[in-house]
Amino acid sequence: MAHFFCLAFLLALVSLQVWCQTVQDSWTAPASPDTSTSLQSGNPFTLLWKSDLKYEFSGYCPSCSVDQLDLWVTSFSNDDYNYKIGGELDQLLGDIQRLTLSAAGIDLITTLSYDWNVNIPTAALSAESVWVFRFTPFGSTPPFDEQVSSAAVNIIGPEQASSSSTFPISPSRRCSY
Repeated sequence: MAHFFCLAFLLALVSLQVWCQTVQDSWTAPASPDTSTSLQSGNPFTLLWKSDLKYEFSGYCPSCSVDQLDLWVTSFSNDDYNYKIGGELDQLLGDIQRLTLSAAGIDLITTLSYDWNVNIPTAALSAESVWVFRFTPFGSTPPFDEQVSSAAVNIIGPEQASSSSTFPISPSRRCSY
C-alpha cells in the first residue's frame, strides 16, 4: 500500500511539473525566470531556444509560420518601444561589416539561435530597463496580437568611459631648516 501512495505521489509531482512549464522554458538564453539575464548595450548576445519552441506557436501565434518569423525586442511594460532585430530585414554587422537582406525571415525548423549586437537607443533604455524578445508573424507590426515571447531581460546602457582625472604627482621636496 505504501508503494502505491509513493507511486501516486511521484506521478502527481511529475504531472504538476509538466503542467507548470511555460513557453519561456523552451528558451535557453535568455533564461527563466524573468530578469535573471542582464545585457549591456553595445555587447553581443546570442539568443538560444530549444527545438520544441516551434510547437508553442499553435497556441500563441496560430497565424505564424515557424519557418518564416520576425524577431523583435520590445519594452516589457511600454508599448512605445519596439525594435525589429531579425526577420524581414536582418542587419548583420560583424567583422566584415556586411548587410544581409533576408526575405525569408527566421526559420525555427532549421535555426536554434540568433546572434544580436545589443543596440537599444539610449533614450529608450532611460525609459525602460526590462525587455522581451518576441517572435511574431513575418511582416507584422506593433501592436502584436500574436507572439511567442522569451523571459524578460534587463538591458543597461553602454559602458561609460571612465571620467576620473589623473594629476601628475610631483616629487616630494626636502626642506632644510
